[in-house]
Amino acid sequence: MWAQVRKQVDPHNSTFWSAEGTDVSSLAVFDGIHLFSAAYWGILHNNIAAVDQGFRARVDAYNRAHHTQKVWAAGVLPGYDDTRVPGRKGTFIVPRNNGATYRASWNGALSSNPDFITITSFNEWFEGAMIEPSVTYGNLYLDITRQFSSKWRG
Repeated sequence: MWAQVRKQVDPHNSTFWSAEGTDVSSLAVFDGIHLFSAAYWGILHNNIAAVDQGFRARVDAYNRAHHTQKVWAAGVLPGYDDTRVPGRKGTFIVPRNNGATYRASWNGALSSNPDFITITSFNEWFEGAMIEPSVTYGNLYLDITRQFSSKWRG
């Protein structure tokens, strides 16, 4: 279905399309893959670097097998708490740990030599994933973002 959508909307492949998810076969249609959840299971199990490096390896293997240059976009996450979202089932919490979760996700992302880094998310207050300045956190998450984005660009 996505191949047909892309063919109609972007017939000359002039726009970058990234798929969210864990299925690298989507790279047959999309230009890259990313994890919106920023591999929260890796954060929770203290193996975010292994998760991100594993996806880098899977994208690299796809590229070798198909002679392509598809993109791996590692994600970073400051924390997450959707337990107060009305009507949402299957909620969970990824504790922020005073910035430690965000730092760990940045370190994991950087260790995977990503083509891009996505941030989940700048302003998702209702899910507790915001990095904007706040009364609770001040500028902590913007400061961490500045520190690690400089490492990545450097």
